[in-house]
Amino acid sequence: MSGEPIKISGLIKRFGTLEVLRGISINIASGGTVAVVGPSGSGKSTLVRCINHLEPIQGGAIEVGGSMITHRGVEENGRVLGSRGVARFRSHIGMVFQQFNLYPHLTVMGNIIEAPSA
Repeated sequence: MSGEPIKISGLIKRFGTLEVLRGISINIASGGTVAVVGPSGSGKSTLVRCINHLEPIQGGAIEVGGSMITHRGVEENGRVLGSRGVARFRSHIGMVFQQFNLYPHLTVMGNIIEAPSA
């Protein structure tokens, strides 16, 4: 999955009645870099958490490599993956958490390259 394009189509994420992400669509080319900027509370972290399937989505789809995230969960070949399959899917996606999950004794680069082994 490394270097695979990411395609987000009509993404909807709600927390209760609050719609945090409303119809987000973007295509990120293989090897591309995107900066998501905005004020606190605008949904930046929620978007990244949805791409990693750390947050379930209520509508739309996220395609990463051969996997598709929908309101049903992470799907491959039309089949919803169980927890092991989701863990395997996540192991191919890098994510750096904000503040509370960073290791204070590591540099920025150290936090980026430190990853759980698959």
